[in-house]
Amino acid sequence: MRPATLSIALLAIVTGACEGPAHTGQLDVEDLQSLVPVEDLRIGSAEDPDLGFSRISAVDVDRDGQIYVLESLDMQIRVYGSAGQPLRRIGRRGEGPGEFESVHRFGVLGDTVWVVEPQGAGLVTRITLFNREGEVLSTGRAEGLEIPFSDRTGILIPRHMRSDGHLVTSFYAHRFDREGRDEALDTAAVPRVLFDATGAVVDTIGWDPHPSPNRVPPPGRRGPELRRIQIRGREVLVPPAPFDWPEWFPLADGQVVLDTPYADTAQPSTFTVTRIGLSGDTVYHRTFNYRPAAYTSADLDSIASRNARLGGGAIYYPDGRIDPPPDEVEAIAGAMRAAMDFPEFRLPVHDGWLSNEGALWLLRESDVGSPTSRWIVLDVEGMPRGELELPSSVRPLWARGDTLWASVPDELDVPWLVRYRLQGS
Repeated sequence: MRPATLSIALLAIVTGACEGPAHTGQLDVEDLQSLVPVEDLRIGSAEDPDLGFSRISAVDVDRDGQIYVLESLDMQIRVYGSAGQPLRRIGRRGEGPGEFESVHRFGVLGDTVWVVEPQGAGLVTRITLFNREGEVLSTGRAEGLEIPFSDRTGILIPRHMRSDGHLVTSFYAHRFDREGRDEALDTAAVPRVLFDATGAVVDTIGWDPHPSPNRVPPPGRRGPELRRIQIRGREVLVPPAPFDWPEWFPLADGQVVLDTPYADTAQPSTFTVTRIGLSGDTVYHRTFNYRPAAYTSADLDSIASRNARLGGGAIYYPDGRIDPPPDEVEAIAGAMRAAMDFPEFRLPVHDGWLSNEGALWLLRESDVGSPTSRWIVLDVEGMPRGELELPSSVRPLWARGDTLWASVPDELDVPWLVRYRLQGS
């Protein structure tokens, strides 16, 4: 099934016309207070498959403190009481009503549990509503809205449920089926469309000034070239430097944009975080100072060695193995290292995570193979609360105020759902 087409070729670019809350001066991320994670609840089991998890993908918490956990291997939502006791399960793997094949997003809104599930390569989205007891209330199918670009096709799909029960779209790139680029087309504004739970289009409620750069590359910024080299008769991918495109995080009422360009010198530099509303207005704009850190030879050696052990990105052997034999790893790593083209300085922020309440967490660039990760925690106004250090294997999933829920693997790589309370040092 092909999605409906929504042309944006003649749309004007929406600009931020009105400024929202602002601050004076710049913010320094090098001297933030330390936030200490204190574990106070752990859910799961290493022995009992009925209580333990295989793969935790998402979490939400309702108004009564009940915890809803998406176990994506079994494709079901498991519900726990505020003290961690199992209560019930919602859905299961399958194609029928109340069953899932690939959940994109889910959440709890009042007495309703909503699930968004892409189908048919994302061209159709199934929307399922349950009550909090797990009974199916309704099932709808939303046909994606097609957005043409010069060298690809984009799709608008339902993503966030608003407080009124309608769902707001987000954009993702799909099908690289055209040649050449038309920069005017690729920088046109992208509509935010409202769907109801049946999958029907309700209205266009706002605009993104242009497509997310990590979906449609900015004009003139294609990113590092992906290069392959031959080593011992096999083709391997040379590790590319991280892209420094701005990253957009969609919200129900706009976007948060993280822009972390590479520094040119060792002098103090900046990156920015901006929240944009649905009308294109700037809700806040924050500029952060940081001290650039250079890539060391050891960093680059570690990157090459790690990629060589993982098979060089695309080594496939006749017997089906992806990883190379041990006696080839050193030669592959050496060839990769000689061909790598990295900038002098690391990016100040490696990645970001947007919490359910719209607060952005920024993952600082760390040493390759470091056992810990450093997170800069911002509040909903984009102001820094502090810096949090977590084991690198810990994956944040839900946060509100001083509460963090995260997936934490044990020594056997079995995931547990852990609740932390964040305390200032």
